[in-house]
Amino acid sequence: MTRTHTPSNLTVWLQRIDVNGLTDEECNYLSKFDIEDDDDLDVVINKWLMSWYASHSVQNRQTMRDVIAQSSEWDDRSLRRVFDQIWLPSGQGIVNIHRFLDALRAAVLKSPNY
Repeated sequence: MTRTHTPSNLTVWLQRIDVNGLTDEECNYLSKFDIEDDDDLDVVINKWLMSWYASHSVQNRQTMRDVIAQSSEWDDRSLRRVFDQIWLPSGQGIVNIHRFLDALRAAVLKSPNY
């Protein structure tokens, strides 16, 4: 049985790009990316987040996958409350939440690491 998740469960993913959850070295690396640029978004998701995802146990990856899969069902207001708490090292927030989640969801759901 799959557990029902809430938008706040996205923090397991978002902590890996939030300035408050990163080391100085990680912040320096991520600060060069503009999350609203397609190429930069691709790097952040497919190189940064997906390598972190792959480093977890099968059970943890399945839980993280479930969170992302369920995120398509959450309303804008609930998502905005979570995303408004996240600031990237570049000083940006994530403006286009659906674009970000669609890209992350696509990468996770096609990944063989689940």
